[in-house]
Amino acid sequence: MTLTSIGSILKKIASERNWEERFRVYSAWDCWDEVVGSVAARQAQPKSFKQGCLWVGVSDPMWMHHLQMSKEIIRDNLNARLGSLLIKDIRFTLSPPGPHKDAASQENSAGSDRR
Repeated sequence: MTLTSIGSILKKIASERNWEERFRVYSAWDCWDEVVGSVAARQAQPKSFKQGCLWVGVSDPMWMHHLQMSKEIIRDNLNARLGSLLIKDIRFTLSPPGPHKDAASQENSAGSDRR
């Protein structure tokens, strides 16, 4: 009996169910900070992806306007990172972006200092 890695099993399932493209799109979350910059990433984070459109929650109208003006550049840079033209459009909506990953890691380290 040979052991198969969980990664290869998941890759096979993703291929059989045509999930590869979906998984690739969600890697946009991982490179978002690098594409828009850390300052903008604290104010805007991807929320969902539906039918070629990436929905991004933005903290306030000023940031929404700024990102809207850079939308094509952001889309092109994300698609370049993803390796194909998966993101056709980006839509911005006012909503709190949630905790930024830098803030979350700082909270975790602060929590460990309190112990």
